[in-house]
Amino acid sequence: MRIDTLTYNNIQTQGARRRMWLRQRCPQHLQQCSALMLLALQKRQGSASQSVIVLGAGACTEVPLAELARDSDEVVLADLDLASMRQGRDELTSPALRKKVRLLSCDISGGVSADLNRLIGQQRWDKLVSQGAQVVFDAAADCLEQCSVPDLPEIEGLHAGEFGVVISSYCSLNSSVILY
Repeated sequence: MRIDTLTYNNIQTQGARRRMWLRQRCPQHLQQCSALMLLALQKRQGSASQSVIVLGAGACTEVPLAELARDSDEVVLADLDLASMRQGRDELTSPALRKKVRLLSCDISGGVSADLNRLIGQQRWDKLVSQGAQVVFDAAADCLEQCSVPDLPEIEGLHAGEFGVVISSYCSLNSSVILY
């Protein structure tokens, strides 16, 4: 997914419409995601922070945001796509729950997305297409191999120990939860 079309693509692939599609075709996926995240809330130590952060939150398609907000002091949604996070937060019907959700626009990839976008932009795709599909796939793979993978970035405004539950929702078919 390209950075310059991220918001447009996310509108097509996230949020209420995508959640409905998942309910119809793969309800166990949504149930398992929700169960994992809610279990993390139950297992959170009483001495731990009562705040939650969702990294790569997008529109919270597979994140039980209402339940997280209900059982936490604060839920921070962190993603590069501010419009999608607003969409997810705005689906909450309770103004009290919406107030508990803070949006943090940031690149949690440490610049990987921008670097990959730059490398892809340098390719002459029109010439590569004329050489066949394998050449196109090889060029895309080469871009991925050249892309630097930095250490995890420090996100401005966040502090160590601030969250009792950390949820990684980026590419949510591979979601994970960390308890602190």
